[in-house]
Amino acid sequence: MIKFYTFIILTFALSACTTQRQSDDLDFMRDQILENHPGIYNTLDPSFKDALEKAYSIARSSIGSSSNQEPIKTALSTFAKSFNDAHLWVRWEDVPKNDAAKIALPEQRQSTFTIKRLTPEITWITLPTFDIPPNQQKEFEHLLKQLPKLKTKGTIVFDLRGNQGGNSEYGDRVVDHLFGEGYANQQRHTAHKNISVDWRASPGNLSPMREMHARYKSDWMKHVADCIEESINLHKPYYHAAPSDILNPNKIVRTHTVKARIFVIIEPLNVSAALDFIDSLKMMNHKITLIGKTTKADRLYMEVRCVNLPSGLGTFSYPIKVYRNRPRGDNVPYIPDVDCHVTDTEKVVECMENINE
Repeated sequence: MIKFYTFIILTFALSACTTQRQSDDLDFMRDQILENHPGIYNTLDPSFKDALEKAYSIARSSIGSSSNQEPIKTALSTFAKSFNDAHLWVRWEDVPKNDAAKIALPEQRQSTFTIKRLTPEITWITLPTFDIPPNQQKEFEHLLKQLPKLKTKGTIVFDLRGNQGGNSEYGDRVVDHLFGEGYANQQRHTAHKNISVDWRASPGNLSPMREMHARYKSDWMKHVADCIEESINLHKPYYHAAPSDILNPNKIVRTHTVKARIFVIIEPLNVSAALDFIDSLKMMNHKITLIGKTTKADRLYMEVRCVNLPSGLGTFSYPIKVYRNRPRGDNVPYIPDVDCHVTDTEKVVECMENINE
């Protein structure tokens, strides 16, 4: 009997401890934003800090003295959602990572990279993600090698259903192989010539950049990390990455040779690097037709950093840099040129065939 009561007391104590740590997650999330988010010092977003404190106060009030995990989780999720930012979120470990996508997943959606002839005139290219794991690198490389053969005739369809972003360099590589690297780089350079980036300079943001450099051996990542560290030492809130140098006139490529019609299937799950891919396509001076449903939107705050919550029950994600003068505005989605249900590939094809250009 003594052992039974001891078990009950221990269980209660452990439960109270977990709930307390979970309640502390809110303070942790606010502190992470204060210390590492670029919005804190963003003069073009002057209400950011006040909005943070208001959202924190509401969440703290909602939690109160609750000892129930579910209301606390709800309060923390609401706190994260209040920023209306696709890159700022909290995810609980007991919720599968793809749960949010299950509602909209069409039956025919694929999770692999494919390139195939749907009809003699239509080449269908599936791009399910730009967060490409090692076991899918070969699929992606095979796809890239086929693209130059598709330039001159027929229709190319880029199927972005399910694509929630990743690394925008993968999308740029698709555009490079289709339009030619020289021309694509030139067009992106022209479109980006006034864009700059402010990286929030903080020890918390420096550490993951160093880790990424160690993992990927990227000169660019090392440069960013070095500049962030220098800004920290100079007590500057940002490392300001200025626009790139003026394009060398001797390297200008006047045109491209793509003649094929290009369609892009879009949907509400598309965000981040998926939208960057559409941006890149639209810079190529070639007609791009969007089919499907309006995408998500992302803010000018980018480059996700993920940290584990103190309770151990979830992950918190937030951005660490902010774009200046990005052509696509803050939280602006892509709206389809042709509205079409995306859950049935046959209906999507029918929509395309009914478009007269």
